[in-house]
Amino acid sequence: MNKILLLAFAIALLGFSVADAQVEVHKGLKWDAGTGLLLKENVKSVRASRGTSASADSTLGRFIITVTDAETAVDSIAILGGEARRINDNLVTARIPYSKIEAVAALPSVVYVEAARKASLALDNARKLTRTDSVQTGIELETPYTGEGVIVAVIDQGFQYDHRAFRDDEGNSRVLAVWNRYADEAPTTTIPSGSDGVPQSVGHATYVTGIAAGSVVRGNDYSGMAPGADIVMVPSALYNEEFLEDVQWIKELAEEEGKPWVLNMSLSSTIGPHDGSTTFEQTMNSFCDEGGLIVAAMGNNGESKIHVAHTFETAGDSVYLLFSNDPSTSSNYVDMWSTEADGAEHLNIEIVVYNAVTKTFLSMNDGIWQYCGSAYGEINANNQKEHYTFYADLETLAALLEEDQTNLYLGLKITAKDASAAFHAWFRAGYGEFVAVDGYGLEGDNEYLVGQGSASIPRAIGVGSYNDRDTWTTLSGLTLGVYGEQTGAISSYSSPGPSLGDDLKPTIMAPGNYVISSLDRYTNTLYPETFSKDGYDVVAAVDDDGNALDYTTASFETSHFYGVYSGTSLSSPAVSGILALWLQANPKLTPEDVLEIFKKTAVRDEYTGGAQGDWTPTAGYGKIDAYAGLKMALEKLAAGNHDLTMPATQPVTLKKGADKWRVLFNVAEENVKVSLYSLANGEVSRTTLDEVSPGDETVIDLNAYTPGVYIIKIVTPNATVTRKVVVSH
Repeated sequence: MNKILLLAFAIALLGFSVADAQVEVHKGLKWDAGTGLLLKENVKSVRASRGTSASADSTLGRFIITVTDAETAVDSIAILGGEARRINDNLVTARIPYSKIEAVAALPSVVYVEAARKASLALDNARKLTRTDSVQTGIELETPYTGEGVIVAVIDQGFQYDHRAFRDDEGNSRVLAVWNRYADEAPTTTIPSGSDGVPQSVGHATYVTGIAAGSVVRGNDYSGMAPGADIVMVPSALYNEEFLEDVQWIKELAEEEGKPWVLNMSLSSTIGPHDGSTTFEQTMNSFCDEGGLIVAAMGNNGESKIHVAHTFETAGDSVYLLFSNDPSTSSNYVDMWSTEADGAEHLNIEIVVYNAVTKTFLSMNDGIWQYCGSAYGEINANNQKEHYTFYADLETLAALLEEDQTNLYLGLKITAKDASAAFHAWFRAGYGEFVAVDGYGLEGDNEYLVGQGSASIPRAIGVGSYNDRDTWTTLSGLTLGVYGEQTGAISSYSSPGPSLGDDLKPTIMAPGNYVISSLDRYTNTLYPETFSKDGYDVVAAVDDDGNALDYTTASFETSHFYGVYSGTSLSSPAVSGILALWLQANPKLTPEDVLEIFKKTAVRDEYTGGAQGDWTPTAGYGKIDAYAGLKMALEKLAAGNHDLTMPATQPVTLKKGADKWRVLFNVAEENVKVSLYSLANGEVSRTTLDEVSPGDETVIDLNAYTPGVYIIKIVTPNATVTRKVVVSH
């Protein structure tokens, strides 16, 4: 029996009747569109298994549930065969058998059920091999701030727990705690060895954590931004209902330790309303507060045509959306939201298929759509917007229609019910793009791509990427390069904004292209199955004591490796690490304080465009300036009369340049003497300062001196700092 007959036989078994392809809008239900799709798929599964529901009873779906009484809901869900966890009085996360979803929704204590969404790691889709020092933005910055006393938490996949980058000078682990959600293990402060066991993780978490908080080792200068911070690792299955549990635990752990915290989320999705209105986003938002910050990658879809928007002028007008049909993409997944938050229907949606050979639209009745795809419409309870979700198996569709997949374009005909109708639609990344064919279909664009479920959290810091160096030398001695991206420019893959909410995203830019950091030797970036020190991404190795190893002496069994990668996954932890330094200086910082600092200190240049304080959809408020931000964080601390965290024995932060050195004072001092000495002529300048406050600065202009070697000496009542400087202009 050929495939077409088999599919026809399967349709007959499923009992589908002839139906048009209009998408019904559900109102007043106690579940969202994602849950609605799961319910429809469960019905198909039961029918396909001749009415047996054993599969649905044994498979647990993941959900975020709004309730009136969390404790009652947790107990009731358990009776129905599910598992639930209290997040707050009015929210629980749950794992529920598909066959019990409606029963859970019917519970008196349940207000609304939302299906969990899975995020993706924010790696560059182009899989570019790239490089820069993880501390490149601060290469001339000498600071006593290392993130000590601050928790840097990372939710990710692919941790090498025992990497040398996560140990102190004595070889002790700097990892405070681990909660391996992927392996369904309990939180522990007994740090495992080896890897977290997440298959195909490409060692992403090890790389990310190294950028944020990797230790200083003798064998190289690839330390992270906050090498003295405490590290918390959360290997994750990447479902957002789990993230709520993770952040709740991280916040409680930080409170027990009495430390500020910053969470890095180098992951994102493209499916959702992009306005910060979901229950997940609003709950995550509530975790952000004084001394608690969330930093998230914008995503790497800046070169993808996965967004489209349209505003109708007249009721009855129609437009088509056509989906790409590349055979390498086996399915389409599209999410659509009306712009009107009024609880009304403004759009009529019809599923269509365009045949590019016959130049005609094909019928989607006779059960074809019901078998090869799913669609669900709702008035979303959170934002009162009209919402549609579509999923289709393209190979099955082509087989049912007896056509080559490349001849067919699945799509939507969207008709305005009134003159105020407008919408935005997004593809799930990797599931196709919006295309125009033979005059039909709106061409896709790359706008409104704030990372959904991470950067879209209103108070989170959304981080985009700009380019740094374009060459590196491998451990085996090859000098390689990646070209086509101009150094200093915003990375072409960095997802732009804006958000459809009130917050402006991206917030800030940091180096994400051409980055070097710690590699997981168990699941390496280029070789997820096996590790090779010959890899083009491997640039350095050290032993357990942190001593440099060459190609000959490095080994898989005993060495720790460093290498290259790119993406907003890497710009995000750079910001997380810098914020850990600022939190060490000022543990009272709030998300709003950080936003103010960015507005006043971020760098605007020829690549970002705009003036200080400006915001743009591609560059946010500009490129992060670790030094200027630290200065302002100290000024805020002094203005608030808070206790200082830096001892007087470490009085200054130095920003060293070819033309001038900036001396930033970390603590209040009654008097300070700053002198410059020439090795040939003795003291050549002296500046005396009285009543210095944290955040005050003095500048040593080197242009006034002849070339030669000088000594800068800074004397306070409690400390003396001396540094050599070479004037070469």
